[in-house]
Amino acid sequence: AARKLYTYENFIGFLMAFKAVTERLRTPDDYELITYNMVRELAAQGVVHAEVYISFGIIYFWKKTEVEPFVEAIERGRLRGEQDFGTTVLWIIDAVRNFGVEEAARVFRKAAELRPQYPSIIGIGIGGDEARGPASLFRELYAEAKANGLRLTAHAGESGGPIDGPASIWAAINIGAERIGHGLAAQHDAQLLEVLAQKQIPLEINVTSNIRTGCCPSFDAHPLRAYFDAGLRSPQAYGRIP
Repeated sequence: AARKLYTYENFIGFLMAFKAVTERLRTPDDYELITYNMVRELAAQGVVHAEVYISFGIIYFWKKTEVEPFVEAIERGRLRGEQDFGTTVLWIIDAVRNFGVEEAARVFRKAAELRPQYPSIIGIGIGGDEARGPASLFRELYAEAKANGLRLTAHAGESGGPIDGPASIWAAINIGAERIGHGLAAQHDAQLLEVLAQKQIPLEINVTSNIRTGCCPSFDAHPLRAYFDAGLRSPQAYGRIP
């Protein structure tokens, strides 16, 4: 039954799997456990530093509760994991774009509010359904987050075709995103590839995820090699805990 949760054939199926898993995370202790286990798995893979998304949007919108007890628990898991395994982790706070602008404002402002207490919170981003939550809606919120000292990311061009996929990436760039999550659809727009390379806007690419969600038909069809050849790069760390 657990394995079945992770079986899906397309991007919408992935979103439903994500929802099903988060529904089973009920208490702050659950979040502390998965955080600690995540750090352990990262260390086992040779990862020395990671900047990981926390979806405040899910906690607010689906769990109908405040985030503070969950953040405290996640921090406990992070610190224990770092002590035991040596891998450092910082947090990017995620809003679900298709939940709307007001929900995103709640997420980003809470990230800014908690940052003095938790310096491991370094940035914000938007994930979810790009078609139902275009990046242009969040322009003012991104400017506000930047003014509050937060770094800016956005998932864009993960799904979508040769027209709407690149358009989503352009929109993310235009609201100030310093990193693009996935950027798979950039392959359809030569000018976009040139701009990404010139501005050195890095892409957070997960090849396996692109295949599993059906956003890319096969490993052979993935544009990763072409992206390297075009001068695109992977993200540099926003920060690192000494």
